Amino acid sequence: MNIAMLSGLIIFTVLLVMLLAGAPIAVSLGVSSILAILPILNTQATVVTGAQRIFSGISVFSLLAIPFFILAGNIMNRGGIAIRLINLAKLVTGRIPGALAHTNAVANMLFGAISGSGTAAASAMGSIIGPIEAEEGYDAEFSAAANIATAPTGLLIPPSNVMITFSLVSGGTSVAALFMAGYIPGILWGLACMIVIYIFAKKKGYKSTSSFKGKEKLMVIWQALPSLLMIVIVIGGIIGGIFTATEGSVVAVVYTLILSLFFYKTIKFKDLPEIFLASAEMTGIIVFLIGVSSIMSWVMAFTDIPTLVSNAGGAAARPFETHYNALNEDVKLRISLELYLKRLIVGGLERVYEIGRVFRNEGVDTRHNPEFTLMELYQAYTDYEGMMELTESMFRYLAEKVCGSSVISYNGTVIDMSKPFERITMIDAVKKYSGVDFNTVKTDEEAKAIAREHNVVFEERHKKGDIINLFFEEFCEEKMIQPTFVMDHPVEVSPLTKRKPSNPELVERFEMYIYGREMCNAYSELNDPIDQRERFKAQEEAFAAGDEEANHTDEDFLNALEIGMPPTGGIGYGIDRLVMLLTDSQAIRDVLLFPTMKTLDPKKAENKAEKAAVNGSAEDATVSAPSVQIDLSKVKIEPLFADDVDFETFSKSDFRVVKIEACEAVPKSKKLLKFTLNDGTDRKRTILSGIHEYYEPEELVGKTCVAITNLPPRKMMGIDSEGMLISAVYEYDGREGLNLLMLDDSIPAGAKLY
Repeated sequence: MNIAMLSGLIIFTVLLVMLLAGAPIAVSLGVSSILAILPILNTQATVVTGAQRIFSGISVFSLLAIPFFILAGNIMNRGGIAIRLINLAKLVTGRIPGALAHTNAVANMLFGAISGSGTAAASAMGSIIGPIEAEEGYDAEFSAAANIATAPTGLLIPPSNVMITFSLVSGGTSVAALFMAGYIPGILWGLACMIVIYIFAKKKGYKSTSSFKGKEKLMVIWQALPSLLMIVIVIGGIIGGIFTATEGSVVAVVYTLILSLFFYKTIKFKDLPEIFLASAEMTGIIVFLIGVSSIMSWVMAFTDIPTLVSNAGGAAARPFETHYNALNEDVKLRISLELYLKRLIVGGLERVYEIGRVFRNEGVDTRHNPEFTLMELYQAYTDYEGMMELTESMFRYLAEKVCGSSVISYNGTVIDMSKPFERITMIDAVKKYSGVDFNTVKTDEEAKAIAREHNVVFEERHKKGDIINLFFEEFCEEKMIQPTFVMDHPVEVSPLTKRKPSNPELVERFEMYIYGREMCNAYSELNDPIDQRERFKAQEEAFAAGDEEANHTDEDFLNALEIGMPPTGGIGYGIDRLVMLLTDSQAIRDVLLFPTMKTLDPKKAENKAEKAAVNGSAEDATVSAPSVQIDLSKVKIEPLFADDVDFETFSKSDFRVVKIEACEAVPKSKKLLKFTLNDGTDRKRTILSGIHEYYEPEELVGKTCVAITNLPPRKMMGIDSEGMLISAVYEYDGREGLNLLMLDDSIPAGAKLY
């Protein structure tokens, strides 16, 4: 049993047993969460961690609003404000059937709206209206049901402590927006209950025997107006931006205190200690519940998500494949944390994250390692705009804490994170640095024609959106030195992202670049299962057309979306690149304890070559190893050229021996390798070659090869390629084979071939 399952089982079992035994909910949550940590940490660490999580969970400024609103509610109850609201409710309901029960409902809506507590509203209204209803012959069960059913309306009708708590746990959702959203459902709830009350009251013959007369009506309205004015002041101030919810709660306390002490004169200063004590007791219960809930959320986040997955999705990358012997199944190492974390959002966790290892079967260079550390987080009820704000503040905070300043130096370049980060759309960036405005490009063919004009390498399967992305990689990436958010990507390269309502061809996505390097990737997450299925279908087509990095259809994830995922913002950060930036490290292997390196054991290369010979794999055969026997009957050679070339023309080609000093994969390209060559001169020569599917970069460093050195420079992925390496190409068993031409290492660099 893995640790995640074990911890989950402990929480579920202990929580259920304690609740059935009658233990308080807060205590049950705390004990079950602490016990769930014990399989992970020792006892001392568990106690310390639990205390830390409780403290961090309640150490939030916005939570101050809760005790103040509770205090305001208690002052209202003791200060006669509640009874004046009840009288107003009685005036509104008149003599309709079940008038007192209707009064109870309206009073709960008004009183609960101010106290922010359904419990406070139910207890207050039950103690005040209950005896009056009994005197008029109301059934006790009917009265209790009407009171209990309508009391929670105060949880929706602002100001509501529940909404303040929700704003906290959801990561900063606007309290003003939540308050506005609560009015309609809260009022509809109350009205629906009043309809049911009316039906039952009419059947039972409940009619009010008392009513207000002319002057009494005016007096009731006059006495209730100051209480109603508080709603206008507090809610209006919060929504209008005059003060925050926390400040509004203080205003509510001051207003009710002045009203009760000096205007109504219903409470005295000697009553205040008792009111304060009752408010503190209720606050303590709520705050403790929030604190222990923080322990449970941490346990759920701390336990690991599976590394071996049946379907590696969530990113554009080639996975490592392996065989799970115990299950006799082929599985993949995960390339992203995304699809599983989003399942947790569907399950009801509104903020989730993981810092974990992911694995991508790609090249090794200064910025890439096949195994690296990724942090992904997902937050319900926000979008990519919220992720931008989070990212900017996080990077600025980390720079100040780690480097002592938000202005840092990387590789001799000043990176200024003190200023607001630049924001630019991908199309605008391409227009700025390449001069091509893709807003005016209508078709895929038109986009491909423009790509040919600008020497941008593409594949026939590519569409307009893919071409835009290739242009960005070619002309823009290296220009993004200062922190820059590149927004609104094409839908073709963003299979898991929500479309922009204003332009369905684009999605709500951004990547942040610093020093020409992608530091993070974020979306407004696609939560439409129909659209997501269509995106997966397009990815399957792309895979069939040769895109090995395309996502595959994940039926389990689609099923989760069909259950329902709320609007969600998500983001992924490469931890290793972040560490590189903050420590001024030039290569990713400088920040890894055990980076992936080429083996020094020649037997492994021999084994790879031997396996290739057995399997007939031309790709696997292209390793530095002793020659192996291949089946010549499976080899097909292109016919020789029929046209002769004169000696003078041939002699113009400068074939030189070159030494490969460095080799790395070209970012965002599956085929290209970038070579740094010693051609016998004082300067280093750069050549790009599309042979990545046959060789890994580390295999070629130190090799002696042949290159044509007098070809004109050609831009490939924004890099000038100064020549061409010579390879042998053939067809083996219906598949293309390629061998880079390698010479004896004793031949010096710069030697000319005749």
